[in-house]
Amino acid sequence: MAQTGKGYGTAVSAGSGKALSDLETICEYYGWADRTTAGEAQLDNFINQTIQILSMLAPWPEYVRIDGAQSFNRSTATITNITGNGTTVTVTAASHGFSSNDIGDVTSTTNYNTQNKKITVSDANTFTYPDTESATAETSGTFTIGDQKTLNETGIIRVGSVYRDDREAALTELSLEEWLNLKKYHASTGAPNRYALRKYTESGVHKIDMCVYPIPTTSKTLFYTYQIEPSELSNDSDTTDWPNNRVWLLADALRTRLNAKDKDSSGMALYTSEFMAKVNLAYNQSRPSFMPIIARSLRVIPAGQWSIKDIGRHNATFS
Repeated sequence: MAQTGKGYGTAVSAGSGKALSDLETICEYYGWADRTTAGEAQLDNFINQTIQILSMLAPWPEYVRIDGAQSFNRSTATITNITGNGTTVTVTAASHGFSSNDIGDVTSTTNYNTQNKKITVSDANTFTYPDTESATAETSGTFTIGDQKTLNETGIIRVGSVYRDDREAALTELSLEEWLNLKKYHASTGAPNRYALRKYTESGVHKIDMCVYPIPTTSKTLFYTYQIEPSELSNDSDTTDWPNNRVWLLADALRTRLNAKDKDSSGMALYTSEFMAKVNLAYNQSRPSFMPIIARSLRVIPAGQWSIKDIGRHNATFS
């Protein structure tokens, strides 16, 4: 696969796996007896959770992507009116240039100063964000974005290495608490060299905000490797994107959890050394068909300690 200039392109898609009805049959064979409406719903949740857990045990190639990108543009808008009704704050700022889901800070007001607010754009001059403030309307202030962005892709469950478009070395990852402390007590501007991740679920979809430090003064693009979650199965005809050549591992995972005490509602049975040996076997067998993803190093990785950073690396020269 040709290089993109920022990595090794997109991982090859896997072949189709089993339909939900097939996986239900496997579970019934190994002891799932509750066929009531509630039991069917619980069974589907059990199957989806098992697939999710398996996708986390190793960086399976079909769920790994290269060259995610997010641009951070330092941008400030002058507030001409800001008012709250107890649930929503509405801001008027002529030609603000922001987009929905941008995250920013309100400063230079009397009652509305706040941080880390994700906005919804109404039009070119107006946007809103959720807040309990209900003070008197004000006619001055500043709204600034630049150091936080929601990653463009949905369903991300892990982020690997992060690189700036003009720097070959990876950025240093911080905890969200460390990032907040730097932002509050050591405010600085310039090209970002550190980042933190804020993970959350919105409308049932996993999302990640990337928070950078220092605050960009000019436009900077960050490239990153990432791992997405498997597709959720809800109808009997839905087919998992788990590949056919690894369905044996999925079936074994369902059987392992069903045979565990209380049907292993936590999924801990899949983290044992015995099961992780099977995960490593399946992972090693999956590699030849997915050569575009390269190993970061030749070091031996113990069972259960796989990381997306071990298989994705940006080693091209950035311009």
